Amino acid sequence: EDANAYAANHGLPAFVASQPGWALADRETETASPSPMLYLDEPGRRWHIRTGMPLVAYSSQACGFFGTENVKWARYGFNGPVPKQPAYDIPANRRRLLEAISLAGSMGTTANQIALAYLLSQPFPVFPIIGTGKPERVREALAASRIRLSGAQCTALREA
Repeated sequence: EDANAYAANHGLPAFVASQPGWALADRETETASPSPMLYLDEPGRRWHIRTGMPLVAYSSQACGFFGTENVKWARYGFNGPVPKQPAYDIPANRRRLLEAISLAGSMGTTANQIALAYLLSQPFPVFPIIGTGKPERVREALAASRIRLSGAQCTALREA
């Protein structure tokens, strides 16, 4: 915001988007490896809502945290170590995973699609960056673009 004000005052081009890491799952910063990367927090999300600034989210799928391996792990009571992405294994994300699984079941989708639909259903433009080497995962991610979650569903996922 300060940079755009400076640009406006000096006849310079403004930023047109921001690119933090953002997913339905939060990273556990105390156990995650140190990173110079910026992750969106709740004040940042509120700023994007207020300004309408588009967001290009990297790590939008929480590196597979909502994928099939973790869904099976959650359905069996979180027994044993998390199969994928221990940096995301915190109580809030376990609750979000269970909420995504439940919502996916009621909508006939996957938990991973719900996690992407959460980003795409925000009241500001979000462009998730996805990463996969499997064509079926690309198709799954693309299908998430057809899912629109209500504000209440997004709140339930975020606050689970």
